[in-house]
Amino acid sequence: MEKLLEIHKDIWIARAKINELREQDINPNTMPKTMFDQLTINIKKRGTLESLPFCAEVNGKYEIISGHHRIRAARAAGMDEVYILLDTSGLSRDEIIAKQLAHNNINGTVDPDLTLRLFEQIKD
Repeated sequence: MEKLLEIHKDIWIARAKINELREQDINPNTMPKTMFDQLTINIKKRGTLESLPFCAEVNGKYEIISGHHRIRAARAAGMDEVYILLDTSGLSRDEIIAKQLAHNNINGTVDPDLTLRLFEQIKD
């Protein structure tokens, strides 16, 4: 683990070996295989993640809070290290679970009409 830049108190951009990152025992966020395969293809094509997983340092270990599928897809794409957001504040187990739930559940919904408009704007 290499901490690169503290962007807020106890929140770092870091470079981590994928095999250093531990998944949560329970991840209620699921992803269909076709979507996971597309994520893997996108990561392989770009060579990096475009959205950083959020992890926590807990007793000298590094736990994924959000970004389980991105980490799995990066591994499947042949990457051995990724950039992450790392919380070093000493989160409790309850705080980790609360953040995991929040990150999985606080998001927007896709408007199909606006999505279609965006697709129509793509030239190639």
